[in-house]
Amino acid sequence: MVVRNDSPFKTLKDLVDFAKENPGVVTAGGSGSSSANEMGVLLLNKAADIKMTYIPFTGSGAATPALLGGHVGSLMTYSTMAIQYKDKFRALAIMSEERMEVLPDVPTFKELGYDIVEGAYRGAAAPPATADETVKYLADAFEKVMKEPDVMQKMKENGFKSEFLGPDASAALIKQKVAEYTVLLGEMGLLKK
Repeated sequence: MVVRNDSPFKTLKDLVDFAKENPGVVTAGGSGSSSANEMGVLLLNKAADIKMTYIPFTGSGAATPALLGGHVGSLMTYSTMAIQYKDKFRALAIMSEERMEVLPDVPTFKELGYDIVEGAYRGAAAPPATADETVKYLADAFEKVMKEPDVMQKMKENGFKSEFLGPDASAALIKQKVAEYTVLLGEMGLLKK
């Protein structure tokens, strides 16, 4: 979660305290609806017992100038944005399990008392009828690329966690996230019936 450098919110506690006193006033922009960004805001709303207003944008490219221009008070965005705009944004917290080497002074939400670990996942998929040997070939190729030292270093420098999940582990992660998000969206009254 980032704010502009001139924001009155110096810490996540500042933002949460203000949001508790002013429900719905704090805006958090992000990339898309029902995205990892929106889920992050909903998880923080639930964990901190606050009400921030989520503003969806068509992507980080649209959300970033909205924060820079003061049209939203914060962004629930990717660590890459906190790194790229470190001279303009102040990162309040990250949703990873542990602090990032490239953002060593930014605490995790868990450190701050919120049991929130969330992220955006990237992967590749093939049509259901794809032959098993083709799926294995593609998975092996992606795994090889993901283990290349220069790829791992570039990903790390840019704030990406480099972790390869094969087809079965990826399917399990998707199933887990769908279940978690279904519960969260249901609790928040955001599921269509």
